[in-house]
Amino acid sequence: MERVYDTLCSMMNHPEVERMKKYKQHRNANTYAHCRHVTLKSIRFIQRTGIRADMEAVVRGAMLHDFYLYEATNADITPWRHGWTHPETALGNAEKIFSLSPKEKNIIYSHMWPIRITHIPKCREAVIVNVADKVCAVQEMLFWRRKAVKRGA
Repeated sequence: MERVYDTLCSMMNHPEVERMKKYKQHRNANTYAHCRHVTLKSIRFIQRTGIRADMEAVVRGAMLHDFYLYEATNADITPWRHGWTHPETALGNAEKIFSLSPKEKNIIYSHMWPIRITHIPKCREAVIVNVADKVCAVQEMLFWRRKAVKRGA
């Protein structure tokens, strides 16, 4: 588990990954916070269920699954087009900077399944991140704003 923690820290502290902090994701979450949320949710799911998985691939793939590096709300792109194309953009950006395993590539490429019906998760790690992504998106949309309001933010 120490190796997984080291991988997580190196991903979270990578200057290019930290650039995601500039881009809004769901309500009060930026892309970096969302990817970190998905990563931690995926790790907790694996730990609680005891499913055998390549944790390093999960951490790297989850932290990079939305590595598209643009402001989706202000871009010259519709929300539907963004939802449709950002997995390829994220994968392309990640491949320019990181050496990715086939599992990590599939995690990034397939994270919008079933909306992208042809982008099928081909490993359990991709399925785990896919499900965690959906759960986290719902939590961020419905609950993170309420928590911020309650705290006076």
